[in-house]
Amino acid sequence: MKNCKLHLYLSYLDFSLILYYNSVMSSEYRVIRNNNTDVSFTVHEVFKDENGIITHMDENPIDLTSINLTTLTHKLILLVSSLTKDVIDKESFSTDFSKSQQDAMDIFKNV
Repeated sequence: MKNCKLHLYLSYLDFSLILYYNSVMSSEYRVIRNNNTDVSFTVHEVFKDENGIITHMDENPIDLTSINLTTLTHKLILLVSSLTKDVIDKESFSTDFSKSQQDAMDIFKNV
């Protein structure tokens, strides 16, 4: 398996492990606009590829629960710094693949 990369991304604030295949990830906190019946805003951890392009986000908003004051302080600093960056629409991360899944099923049905 030549040029195969397997990375384990550790979210250093929440100590959660996320496994990505063949990718290099970095992350930051960003404000996300939720376009429901009423517009609301939350802060999420977003992940970038090796070119610095945001590819996806953590489904859950940032939780300020922390195991110590140092971690809480770090989270708050990152949270406040997210307010200085552009707001991202949640719709940019749409993961509704039902149409493409149905198209794939139709292709296999005709084989």
